[in-house]
Amino acid sequence: METKDSIVDLIQKCLNLGKSPNEHEAQLAMSKAQELLEKYNLTLADLKPEEQQAHINMVSIPVPIGRSEWKRRLIHYIAQQSFCKVVISGEKVYVLGRSANVYSTLVMASWIVAQLENIAWLETTTYAGYLPKLRFRDSFLWGAIDRISERLKEERQTREATSPNLHALVVNLSTEVSLYTSTQFPHMSSHHIGKSFSSEAYQKGRAAGDTVSIYGGDRQLHSSQKLLT
Repeated sequence: METKDSIVDLIQKCLNLGKSPNEHEAQLAMSKAQELLEKYNLTLADLKPEEQQAHINMVSIPVPIGRSEWKRRLIHYIAQQSFCKVVISGEKVYVLGRSANVYSTLVMASWIVAQLENIAWLETTTYAGYLPKLRFRDSFLWGAIDRISERLKEERQTREATSPNLHALVVNLSTEVSLYTSTQFPHMSSHHIGKSFSSEAYQKGRAAGDTVSIYGGDRQLHSSQKLLT
């Protein structure tokens, strides 16, 4: 029979695996830890003091990705589902939240970006339509990340349906990260990205978004592939 102590021990083991140099293994471990916290209505306050300190710390990590709008938007989508916030300043994207959640966001973003860049390159090089290739690629990528965003939301809805206490946890974490963000960026303002897409390329991208592995599946990141940071 599962007890609170046994569940807490399992969560702590997952968090420890989240420190693994193997980025794929770390992402899966962090995701499992978050799933268990939600399922049993626990927080990091239920862990040992040393684990609380290691994982509850709030951080603001800059991601130097230039002016790639689709990457910025992808990180934003992932951060939303990982209890983090994103702030854009110049050519950097700052991901803010608890250290474990921010790390999880960046690992997932790195994994997905690598896949999308490969898929987009193949689709663009073989495209023989009337659109300029750069416009095709741009529309394709936005279609893909919009579909990935929908998949992440669908997954959250499934988790909420099976974890009645998840809503309260989401509210608490959202408040926590919002307050932290306001202290780090007191003068930030929201902005909307207006994009004009090719319908054909956008739909192709949405179809490709269904094929992208969000958590890595049976594959592992190449040893030379680094985090976005």
